[in-house]
Amino acid sequence: MINFYVMDSNQANSNRSFSNKDNKILFEKIHLKHLRFFKIITISIYYNLLRFFRVVKKDVYISYIIIDNTIASYAVCYPKSFKYPFMGDDDYQIGSVYTDPAYRKKGYSALIIKNILHNINCPRTWYLTDSDNIPSINLCKKLNFSFNNHGLRSNDKFLSFLSIYKINK
Repeated sequence: MINFYVMDSNQANSNRSFSNKDNKILFEKIHLKHLRFFKIITISIYYNLLRFFRVVKKDVYISYIIIDNTIASYAVCYPKSFKYPFMGDDDYQIGSVYTDPAYRKKGYSALIIKNILHNINCPRTWYLTDSDNIPSINLCKKLNFSFNNHGLRSNDKFLSFLSIYKINK
């Protein structure tokens, strides 16, 4: 079971107050240059291919924090594609949120998602999480995402690049 959370642009505007005084938090289009980072190499290859074959019509973004020359935490911001038929054409979805175990419990996931909300301009921002992922659900609540509904992933989660997410009606 998947939980679907959503934030409309008015809610996102309240999260736009964001400070990046140390410039450690980056927000960039996914690009071939991201192949140099081992932790995000699969995401980078996958979305560069989808963009090349025009499966994804808009840019895919990544927000990440580098500490000691390694990515400590990252999240990817995806546009609508065949995987997310419930999304509006101009919506984005935050996913692939990850923090290295050595850097957890420091608020980095919240910082990178606030960075995305600060930089992305769209009517709605979606956040999907497994129903049993308590840290991710708590993060949604902390950032004022609204619970929308439960739903399902069409394929096995180990083949997530082919999965289609559907909201229960």
